[in-house]
Amino acid sequence: MTTEKSFVAANWFKLFIVAVICLGIYTYFDRSYRLDSCLEIASNDYTERWQKQCVAEKKGKDCDMLVMGSALNKSKDTAIDTCFRRYSFTAK
Repeated sequence: MTTEKSFVAANWFKLFIVAVICLGIYTYFDRSYRLDSCLEIASNDYTERWQKQCVAEKKGKDCDMLVMGSALNKSKDTAIDTCFRRYSFTAK
């Protein structure tokens, strides 16, 4: 009478390696998706605040604001940096 091991018992290490690889792939794509979403939100927020500021200064949509633009650009850059720090694999 021979005792044969079950598939899981005989191949547990291979299954473990496959599970780790799948988890790694999931983590990569999830972080990539979250980074893209965060950057899109930052861009949309910037555009929305720009439009509101134009309307507040009664210059119409898509106006050119040099003074206010620098403050808005700085906040957009901060939001983008935050996105990369949170979701990028290469962020320091």
